Amino acid sequence: MVATTEEKRQKSFLTNMVFFTGLVFLFIGIVGMVVPGLFKMHLSFTHNIIYLLTAFIAFFVSLTNASDKCRAYTIYMGSFYGVLGVLGFLIGQPGYPSVGNLSQDQHLLKVIPNVLEFGRSDHYFHLLISAFLIFMRLTSRKQSAFEV
Repeated sequence: MVATTEEKRQKSFLTNMVFFTGLVFLFIGIVGMVVPGLFKMHLSFTHNIIYLLTAFIAFFVSLTNASDKCRAYTIYMGSFYGVLGVLGFLIGQPGYPSVGNLSQDQHLLKVIPNVLEFGRSDHYFHLLISAFLIFMRLTSRKQSAFEV
């Protein structure tokens, strides 16, 4: 089956956006190693490794240039980070983090205390990246919003 010009344009746009999110995660993952309080986030070594893995998955998916894989990445990663952001605000408790921005946080989510902790800035970032990814998925027209 021959792809139309519109399908190629959509595919190119979606793969570029997935690649862009990979760059964002790569930047935060690398800079977070040196500046653990970047953007008032709580960037531990483990947190940065997770961001770097997310970046490499995004790069792999975008470089395959397969629109179905890009759609799957946007919906799965968007859902994952969305749930993580919402949970942080719902079950995060007041406390002092052990990494990153060390000031008191009203919504500190200690997944693994002293190893993997998310604060308010992390929750906002997770919700922002989630909204971006899900928006990219919903604006790609090939399939309905609930199919992958």
